[in-house]
Amino acid sequence: MPGPTCSTKSGEIQGQPRRCHFFHEVDLYSSYERDFISQYDQYGTQRELFLQAPSSATDAGIVSFRDLVDFVAHLADCYPTLTAAFPDQLIEILAIHHRDLEPDLREKIVGSLVLLRKKEILDSSRYAA
Repeated sequence: MPGPTCSTKSGEIQGQPRRCHFFHEVDLYSSYERDFISQYDQYGTQRELFLQAPSSATDAGIVSFRDLVDFVAHLADCYPTLTAAFPDQLIEILAIHHRDLEPDLREKIVGSLVLLRKKEILDSSRYAA
């Protein structure tokens, strides 16, 4: 008698449903993780491009960067090791390029820092002057 099988094409789980369900959950989680890592890498690339020439960033580039900042900020608590430097990177952008930042991007960065503080990822006492 063959062992349990899982079929994702039809959505049916045959054999041992709990075991198969677990494997689907693990695969789903790793899929989310791969997607997040891909998005985080894009954020890093966009960040580097922005830091090289903040005043020459295109509107499309700014919108893309702003969306990636928002995405990473909302999921940073799910991937704390990977995003450990993220709050400091946002603070660096504000500190160095505050004059050059497009207003919507500046607002998104500040809002993301507030979100990170609410999620207790950012310790505001560390930055108090």
